[in-house]
Amino acid sequence: MFSTFTVSARKYRPVRFEDVVGQEGVTTTLKNAIKTGQLAHAYLFCGPRGVGKTTCARILAREVNGFTPDASGDLSTSLNIYELDAASNNSVEDIRSLVDQVRIPPQYGKYKVYIIDEVHMLSAQAFNAFLKTLEEPPPYAIFILATTEKSKIIPTILSRCQIFDFNRITVEDITRHLAEICRRENIQADENALHIIALKADGALRDALSMLDRLVNYETRTLDYQSVINNLNILDYDYYFTITEHVITSNTASALLLYDEILKKGFDGADFLSGLGGHIRNLLVAKDPQTLTLLEATAALKDRYLQQAAQCPGPFLLNALNLVNLCEVGYKASNNKRLHVEIMLIKLCNLKELLNVPPEDFFKVVSNKTVTHPQTLKKEIPRQETAKKEAPPQETRSLNPPAASGRHVSSSVSTEQPDKGDYKAKRARRLTGSFSFSDLQQSPLQDVLTQPPPRPDNEKLTIDPQRLEAAWNDYMQLLQNEKRLSLYSLMSQIKPVIKGREITLELSSKLQLELFNNERHKLVQFLEEQLNITGITLKAEVVKNKAVISPKPFTAQEKFREMAEANPALLDLQKSLDLKLEP
Repeated sequence: MFSTFTVSARKYRPVRFEDVVGQEGVTTTLKNAIKTGQLAHAYLFCGPRGVGKTTCARILAREVNGFTPDASGDLSTSLNIYELDAASNNSVEDIRSLVDQVRIPPQYGKYKVYIIDEVHMLSAQAFNAFLKTLEEPPPYAIFILATTEKSKIIPTILSRCQIFDFNRITVEDITRHLAEICRRENIQADENALHIIALKADGALRDALSMLDRLVNYETRTLDYQSVINNLNILDYDYYFTITEHVITSNTASALLLYDEILKKGFDGADFLSGLGGHIRNLLVAKDPQTLTLLEATAALKDRYLQQAAQCPGPFLLNALNLVNLCEVGYKASNNKRLHVEIMLIKLCNLKELLNVPPEDFFKVVSNKTVTHPQTLKKEIPRQETAKKEAPPQETRSLNPPAASGRHVSSSVSTEQPDKGDYKAKRARRLTGSFSFSDLQQSPLQDVLTQPPPRPDNEKLTIDPQRLEAAWNDYMQLLQNEKRLSLYSLMSQIKPVIKGREITLELSSKLQLELFNNERHKLVQFLEEQLNITGITLKAEVVKNKAVISPKPFTAQEKFREMAEANPALLDLQKSLDLKLEP
């Protein structure tokens, strides 16, 4: 006995443009085209899976002929509507058979509509066989092509079609549609459960409907939040809210224990990092009323995000998000993945201590860029002034070069007593492995303390012959270690000539020149790093009658090149006999 159950994706497939979810722009354009009679002969529907491409194609086929679908909304039985699955019918013969059918006019109705799904699967020969018919079809033929991979379709096909791009369906639209289906089916569904399904569907309504059929308890006609996260293997929101509370309160032990609980439940560390990054992102979004619309959550969940976001300063969230991102990037390469994540959690829980800022005024900065914690400024400024007065001139160093804007704040500290604030800020950046908060929001005093020391004017620097000789010998040593003896021998027998930042090498043969040209870029980079000078130019030229001993060839290729340079006829002999040299 056959089952009478029909999956929701088929049972609730739209039969009118008004029923299509989340594609208002496409459906409005198609309805206007039908209404005004301005129908194209070929359409291309592009977009991700499960967003309504085939559904809209079937509705368009029905609307242009005025047909009424059956109870299931299926139009495949109509003699005027042909559907071809290009994934399994992608040969030239299949397309030629379709072209032969196009020549026959419709027996009833106005148009013959051909729907070709997954059209990108057609072979190149099939595309070429289809071109002429697609460009100049009979007046009664309409082609509707659907694809998930527009980039794989050849440009000659694209130029013959009206292209409609279908968007991913938003979480709100999917949640609303699922709630309507549950209402029709008399299912008591938790709003948070439907929201989780919509998130997991990733913009594909068909996937959401399939998950709904799988997760509903049809005995009790219920759908609850806990069963959804258990069946879909998703971490509960509460875990991320709780671990963020531990981070805010610097409760490292509780954060590590909670992560251990997550691992014991079978969740992967990569999934945890992805979810935690998304949670911190949502907190950042919730801090600004203008970006609150980007928060895809239920009303109750939005309230929770707003409450927790109020407890977290913006710079803190930025640095926390950067830490999570760095941890996620290095997760796969880590040998001890658990320790890798735990170190990140420890850093998160100790951000405030690392940056040595009072918790009650953690990075509160007002619009005029002055720190709102008066005690901090009272301690910093007198200490710097005292250091300036007490330290002798020969033991002081300036921390602030002139700013580009013309603002200059003088500040000097003793070399015997370095500025603790500057030291701790640098130490915090090293420990957190992220950008400095002061780069985002700084007071004038912080600008001075965090500026790098002045660097010499690179344009006035020239190459020191002694330093060049040392760097040259270091590079020769690298070549010797790498067993690149030909270049090592050549560099040991020539002397570079220096003029400013230009190095000239005089060579005796084209073979030497070719050898050096292959190494020129690496050698320049090495010399710039060793000499701490940018813009070094390395020129090599062949000088006739140059008394330079050619490097002794070591390999078969080098020996042959040297012989061919003396006797070019060897090259013709090698080509005519198709000889290949051993390495």
